[in-house]
Amino acid sequence: MLRMLIEFGQNLTLLIALTFLYSYILRKITTISRLYASLLNGILFGGIAIIGIQIPMTVADGIIVDGRTVIVMLASPFAGNIAGLVAGSLVAAFRFYLGGVGTGAGIGAIVTAMLIGMLFVKKFPMIPGTIRTKHLLALSSVMTGISLLWVFALPASIDALAILQKLVLPVGIMYPLGALVLGLLLAHEYRFLDLASIVQKSEARFKGLFENAGVSIWNEDLSGVREALEKLREEGVTNLRYFLETNKNIAEEIASQVKIISVNKATLKLFGADTQKDILNRVSSTVGPDAMAVFIDELCAIWDKKMIFRAEASFRTLDGQDLSAIITFKIPTTSEGYKSVPVSLIDVTERRQLEMKIRSAQKMEAIGQLTGGVSHDFNNLLCIIQGNLELLSDMLVGNKEALKRVEIAQRGVTRGVEITRKLLNFSNRNTQKQQLTSMNSFIENLKELIVKSVMATIKVETRLAKDLWHITTDPGDLENAILNLALNARDAMQDGGSLIIETANKTLDKYYVQRNPEATAGNYVMISVSDTGSGMTEQVKEKILEPFFTTKDVGKGTGLGLSMVYGFIQRSDGYLKVFSEVGKGTTVRLYIPCSMEDTANQSNQQETATPLPRGRETILIVDDEGALLDITSNYLNELGYTTITAENGQQALKVLDQNEGVDLLFSDVIMSGGINGYQLAQEAYKQHPSLKVLLTSGLFQSDVKKSGPYEGALKQLDNRVLEKPYKMSELALALRHTLDRAN
Repeated sequence: MLRMLIEFGQNLTLLIALTFLYSYILRKITTISRLYASLLNGILFGGIAIIGIQIPMTVADGIIVDGRTVIVMLASPFAGNIAGLVAGSLVAAFRFYLGGVGTGAGIGAIVTAMLIGMLFVKKFPMIPGTIRTKHLLALSSVMTGISLLWVFALPASIDALAILQKLVLPVGIMYPLGALVLGLLLAHEYRFLDLASIVQKSEARFKGLFENAGVSIWNEDLSGVREALEKLREEGVTNLRYFLETNKNIAEEIASQVKIISVNKATLKLFGADTQKDILNRVSSTVGPDAMAVFIDELCAIWDKKMIFRAEASFRTLDGQDLSAIITFKIPTTSEGYKSVPVSLIDVTERRQLEMKIRSAQKMEAIGQLTGGVSHDFNNLLCIIQGNLELLSDMLVGNKEALKRVEIAQRGVTRGVEITRKLLNFSNRNTQKQQLTSMNSFIENLKELIVKSVMATIKVETRLAKDLWHITTDPGDLENAILNLALNARDAMQDGGSLIIETANKTLDKYYVQRNPEATAGNYVMISVSDTGSGMTEQVKEKILEPFFTTKDVGKGTGLGLSMVYGFIQRSDGYLKVFSEVGKGTTVRLYIPCSMEDTANQSNQQETATPLPRGRETILIVDDEGALLDITSNYLNELGYTTITAENGQQALKVLDQNEGVDLLFSDVIMSGGINGYQLAQEAYKQHPSLKVLLTSGLFQSDVKKSGPYEGALKQLDNRVLEKPYKMSELALALRHTLDRAN
């Protein structure tokens, strides 16, 4: 009896050990198909049972008892009927192989255990992970009773009752206990696998949503941020905002703890990146000027244990374009949650630009209505003053001193009348005076007046495009606009300079409108007024169109000049663009829609347009604007050219040293780095006398010093500077013209 109990303990230990082995294998096969999994499970259950037979309880010669029936019985409930059938077949075959007087009874017990498991699953279908103690006890009780009855199937020569007496105690204990222990272990393992499967599916679903979401999502690890905040709290910090705003270096240290794990496709598209690596390596270049202020707000939200953080922040694309986006993320409630925080970015750039445009339009409309009303009342007052001055002058005949005072007052009234006239022009929306106008003829007729209006030290030059389209406009408004621009240019060139008036046909396409939302796509006649004066700061540029804003001394300007020009452009459904740089000068471009007749002709010309001129030469493109480098390079590659790019003059000279095959240098005039386009051209001519050069600029630069042995060549560049913004067709024609002409 003692020996049987020892063997019983060995069987039970073996069952538990084999269960852990099965659990380990089970975790490795979760990714295969259901049929293969069933077959493999059956083989595993059967194999484990066969191993159990190797350490049996020996009742008599040829009669053995072990845990095989328990394992075979549990195969179906946990792995399905296919697995149960495979396991039972394997174990029965092996028992037949062992032979002995108890072979028939043993096989019968095995088959019975298999059928009990299969019938139980059919009668009570359930998920393996939900099997409980009562299920296992019920199964093992039925199986124990039937297994003991198989003793009577032994040969008649064997005393079945004696064998039964020996088996009742160990079998009655081992089978239920073994089934309970083995079943509970397997149920726990299946529950674990179910949870793991749910987690895997959840992760896969999250990954799919993350990758294909329509909005930009950054997956960030903020665990370092949380730890830094907890450390500050332990050190006694109570007012986090005040602490961080007075200790910027600590805020920057905490910011360095933010780790971006991954970004989705929408983020790549938003920031102009090709791969995730592109953006992760250049994250610092995507943040805007308000990044630290927004980050401090984020830290305070985490500190205060808020549920959601939401803020608007500015960003930059990888090519330097400004973005506005709303940041949103749920603040984690556990330390584990901080290791992976999805942060969504909703692009609101176009919305903000549109809002600014609407606010500007509403502001100008309100000012227009106000100035119209004020002008009307002010004119009435001026009429009263003027009338009384005239009456007073008749009464003061002979009093020279008094009449002199009256004359001064009348001049003031005249000046007031002129100001109110400008105000009325600004607020006027009447278009009945519009007529078909040739811009070139108009400027030619106006040039003499402009020359007389500026100082002798200012050179006035016109560059009028051939075949210029016509416009439909009010000639009086157009004259006032051009004269106002000319007078502003004069005031900016107190020491003399150049005033250049240019015209050109321009088509603003959808790509231009995307970068300049105030514009509308279409065909325009462009008139450009450029000076080489003092230029403007960015702060001044933001206000120049506002009525009454002026940089001139008190009494020397009304601040209505450019606002009148803007009002004229608004009435004309046109577009105004200002380029300016301190110490370099200013260019104001007016885009006035061409007449309907010319629009129709332009459409017909585009339909029958000849292909753009192409080439195979190598072009070196130089511009400190990354976005323009990219656009220009794409243009030229599409036209067949080979392109090399440089971001400034110094870099361009190194490229020329390393590449003998450059055919043409295409450079911006004004660039950072200390070398402008003309200086770069001069150095390039020294190295490569046969090199062709084409310059481009958004600002007229005739005051750039051009001296030395290449003075003539540099001055010739003035006559073919390609104006920004340029279309692909304009660039193609200008390049081909430059490449095909002799040096």
